[in-house]
Amino acid sequence: MLGSEDITNCLLFKINITRNTRLRGIGLIGMVAAMTEKKALNPAEF
Repeated sequence: MLGSEDITNCLLFKINITRNTRLRGIGLIGMVAAMTEKKALNPAEF
């Protein structure tokens, strides 16, 4: 039998993983958007 503490720890762990991946995904999208914006503004730099 799993204790209620084990279950809550597991849930918190899963929530942290999903939150981190979501933040990382947003960061990647933001980086790509910034890169493409820079390319559009300064094509000579690339």
